[in-house]
Amino acid sequence: KDGGTMGADALMWLCGVEKALLLAMDEPETIKEFLQIISKWNMKRMEIYLEEGIDILIKRAWYESTDLWSPSLYHKFIFPVFKKEIELVHQAGAKFAYIMTSGIMPLLNDFLELGIDVLIGVDPVQGKGTDLELLKERVVQL
Repeated sequence: KDGGTMGADALMWLCGVEKALLLAMDEPETIKEFLQIISKWNMKRMEIYLEEGIDILIKRAWYESTDLWSPSLYHKFIFPVFKKEIELVHQAGAKFAYIMTSGIMPLLNDFLELGIDVLIGVDPVQGKGTDLELLKERVVQL
């Protein structure tokens, strides 16, 4: 069994990519609040999935990569809410999977710190600069 959520993907769909990223620079509190609202929605859904006994929760994150967010903006806006979501999943004894195909290398330390169990969609063609050897070496820690 699996369940799924989204974070900045929903933000981008609701605001538009350009508007969301400009707000992150010009009105950071607005983006923080928006991501908190999305996270609360996710947490409710996650609780239902976890009560049903899922084995793994999958979060789509195509709009959370460094193709759009700088590592510092990722750490400022996405990391804090994401950490709470992963903790909830792990407390329930389930695994956490994250879908991101490109822009992952600058976030690798964050992923390791967050405790992501599965990274789905790593693509060395789409993700220009993806170092599969380094990724393999580092992810063995998981």
